Amino acid sequence: MIQNNNMKQLPLSEQPYEICWEKGPKYLTDAQLLGIILKSGSKDQTVLELATQILNSKEGNLLSLAELSRKEMMKMKGIGKVKAMQLECIVELAVRMSGLNKKKGLQFNNPEEVYGYFAQKLRFLKKEHLYGVYLDGKGMLIKEELLTVGTMNASLVSPREIFRIALECEALSLILVHNHPSGDPSPSEADVDVSNVVSMAGEMLEIPLVDHIIIGDNTYISMRECELL
Repeated sequence: MIQNNNMKQLPLSEQPYEICWEKGPKYLTDAQLLGIILKSGSKDQTVLELATQILNSKEGNLLSLAELSRKEMMKMKGIGKVKAMQLECIVELAVRMSGLNKKKGLQFNNPEEVYGYFAQKLRFLKKEHLYGVYLDGKGMLIKEELLTVGTMNASLVSPREIFRIALECEALSLILVHNHPSGDPSPSEADVDVSNVVSMAGEMLEIPLVDHIIIGDNTYISMRECELL
C-alpha cells in the first residue's frame, strides 16, 4: 500500500490528474474526483484513501459529502478548516447548480412539480427553510423568496412580509414550501397553524394560498392534498 499522501507517487496511468487531462473528468472515479479537489491526504494515508473514507462515512457514495457536518469532517485525519470548507463549498455548488432551472416560463400545476423544483435545494439543509413561491394567474413562477430560517412557528412567520412581497411582484397566488431536516414530511401542528394564518390573510387580500408543500428525504406532502388547507 502506498503510504505517501501525494498522488504523484501513484503510477502515471493511475494518477487522477493525468487521467483527467488525457481523457476528461468523466473517466475518474468518485474517489479520484474528490482526491483532485483535496490534493493531499495525511502522513498515514494517501489522498485517495482519505477520499474513500469520506465517501464511505455516511451514505457510501457522494451523498456522504452532504450528510457530513463540519465537525465530523474535521475529526478525520488530513481534514482541517480549509478542506472542510472546500467540501462544504462543493455541496453548495451542487445544490445551486441543481436549482438552475429556467425560471422564465416555469409553471407549477401540481405539488409534484413544486417538489421537483425544490427537492435538491432543501433536501440536505440542517434547519427548516420556508420559501414563498409567487405565481401569476396561470400558475407561472414570478418569484421565489426565502422567508424564514429555523423552527417553524406561526408567531415567527409574518403574513405582512409574505404578502408585501406578493403585492410588490403583483402575484395572484402563492405556495409555501419548507423542508423537514428529519426527512419525515409529516405536517406538525406548527405547520398547520402557519398555513391557516397565511391562508386567512390571503383570502382577505384575494391572493390565495394554493398549497403548502413540505419536503422530506426523497418524499413530500401537499397540505392541500391532505385536506389540511
